[in-house]
Amino acid sequence: MLRTYTGALVTLFTASTIMPALLYASTVLLYIFTARRHRAQAGHFSLGRWEIPVIAGALIWLAYELIILIGPSVFRDAQYYVLGALGVGLLVYIGQWILEPGAMRTEEGAHGADALTDTAGPAR
Repeated sequence: MLRTYTGALVTLFTASTIMPALLYASTVLLYIFTARRHRAQAGHFSLGRWEIPVIAGALIWLAYELIILIGPSVFRDAQYYVLGALGVGLLVYIGQWILEPGAMRTEEGAHGADALTDTAGPAR
């Protein structure tokens, strides 16, 4: 079946284009909704006066990209692949949350600035 279906590669390329667009959109939206809470902290990333134009440009580009990739029915198979991948990821996340809830709340090892300091000394 796959040898005769010439659109398989296009479908996979389209699916692999939709996923980064969705990830980029979620990153931009998370920044928009959480940046206000962290602005008062020292070391917080800031775009200064360029923040609004950069966010606006990112949202316009993402809207354009996602309309092109999600709107046409020719990309429906790729959208199903993306939904399937997101569904599997959600199942793994829920399974991890149920089986190892402590691992979802804490991370072993150094955090923040402590992770950047080299306590082992120079490598030889």
